[in-house]
Amino acid sequence: MIPEYLKLLIRRESRDVLGRGWVNLWLLMVMLFAMYLAIAFSNGSMSYLDVKMNDPFTNWVNITNGFGSSHFDEFVDRLGKEDTKKRFHFDDVQLDYSSSKNFRARNGNVYTFDTRFFERPNSSLVQAILDDENVVDGASIPFEYLTERTYGFIISRDALKKLGYDEKEIPAYIDFHSYSIGADTLGVKLDDGFAAAPVPVLAVVDRLPDNKDVIGAKYFFEQYQNSYDYPLNLNNPDYQRSLLYYVPEELGEEEFAAIVSRAVPDSLSNAYMIAPNEKDGLKSWHPGTMCSVYLDNENTLPLQVFIDIAAAIGKEGGVERLYDYSGRDYTLPESQYLSVNFISLDSKPIFCKVCMYESNCVLPFICVPSGNLITRERPYARFVASSVLVVFSLG
Repeated sequence: MIPEYLKLLIRRESRDVLGRGWVNLWLLMVMLFAMYLAIAFSNGSMSYLDVKMNDPFTNWVNITNGFGSSHFDEFVDRLGKEDTKKRFHFDDVQLDYSSSKNFRARNGNVYTFDTRFFERPNSSLVQAILDDENVVDGASIPFEYLTERTYGFIISRDALKKLGYDEKEIPAYIDFHSYSIGADTLGVKLDDGFAAAPVPVLAVVDRLPDNKDVIGAKYFFEQYQNSYDYPLNLNNPDYQRSLLYYVPEELGEEEFAAIVSRAVPDSLSNAYMIAPNEKDGLKSWHPGTMCSVYLDNENTLPLQVFIDIAAAIGKEGGVERLYDYSGRDYTLPESQYLSVNFISLDSKPIFCKVCMYESNCVLPFICVPSGNLITRERPYARFVASSVLVVFSLG
């Protein structure tokens, strides 16, 4: 039993504590809610900051080339000096190009993708792009297999969907919409003078720097710009006489041999052979082998024989006919981008200011922290994080 005086004390004191109409209790609940909300926002902002600090893209700065030729060359030379790297704490510089390129979807539609061409596909930035957390469903070529002379592309998840694929059926090769006027006389199907030239998919990723759809190698851009000897033009009898195929790992060499056996005419049933023929520049992310079908005395055979065999093989079993694009050396104009990889994030703003205001060169370029170029970043997240930090600093 509670004594009467204690009941009276509790009754009277509770009125003062709770207030009229329990207004004090409601006020206390609102304050507690605001406190927990602030804690949640604080934890969220710290998590967001941790993600950004550990994001490899954040360490990169993209510089758009607005120099004159002599000033640009001078600036690149300065960046390559060891004392400059030590002063601003960066370890990697690459020269890139940007251009829109057309690709053909599996339904025949043509899509134009904003594409960036890296000077070195095996750079540290590409290594960051191919991080396991960024790669879609493990679809990535091993980093050590990347070569500067590749015709392959790293594509974003969104670009993959536009081409008519999803994560469960990522292709080993996609079709580049390549100008090949006249190739229809060689058995190539054309669409307004353009053929579907297969190029390797190096990887599929969630996001790419600079909001690009596709990333390729500078070597591909060189070959594309080489109008005198354009290697992706399929109007080439040598290409059509070459029966080079990618055989997916799931199919196997024996099954491929059976497919070829059915495609080769009876008159040549004992006059051909299949041999491995790997091409580094045509390697894709998907495991498999490259094989060539060689015919006896093939130089004396009519071109139609090769066209008929290729048509009979088609894409049975997931095989893909490839072309050993005959690349040539070609000198490009100066790069459109400079990308700098920083070891210390503290040096990025200093680097930008020095380049813009203290350099002896005239530098009419835009210095953009590549953290702003990440497709998943949300402006309101940064605003919330900043607001919470300000509130807590005032408190």
